[in-house]
Amino acid sequence: MAGDVKLIGRWHDVVGFTGTAIAETDDPEALAAWLLKWNAIVDIQSVPVLDDQDTRKVGRRALGSA
Repeated sequence: MAGDVKLIGRWHDVVGFTGTAIAETDDPEALAAWLLKWNAIVDIQSVPVLDDQDTRKVGRRALGSA
């Protein structure tokens, strides 16, 4: 746990010098602060993802049928 960011897990590709981390938060500012701590040593791409229920909500709003 890092502030309001919960680290779910990390996986490493030691041959390709890459990896993936899964974190959970409702606070994008907390995530940005957490990622900034790593800025000097790694390149990071952050991709927000949604569960099925939230994805349906977004899709319905986009289609105007919320």
